[in-house]
Amino acid sequence: MSYLLEGRVAAPAKINPWLLELATDINFHGPADAFCFDSLAAVRCGIDTRDGTAEAQGWLRCPPSGRHLADDDASTGYVQP
Repeated sequence: MSYLLEGRVAAPAKINPWLLELATDINFHGPADAFCFDSLAAVRCGIDTRDGTAEAQGWLRCPPSGRHLADDDASTGYVQP
């Protein structure tokens, strides 16, 4: 577990061999927010760059919203609910 700059708790979890998830504000119903990354280094970067005003950087997928990004580029993103 790590503490984000805004004081919230974040926990990385391995989803499968090629995907890791950074979950925040975990409660009985699951995480309030989550982002998927392709490496532990990318998760660490996501934790370090998250300041509470913007999303984590370097993510590939956001399961709660169904959004997917390619190469951290919002113009190539798509939603898959």
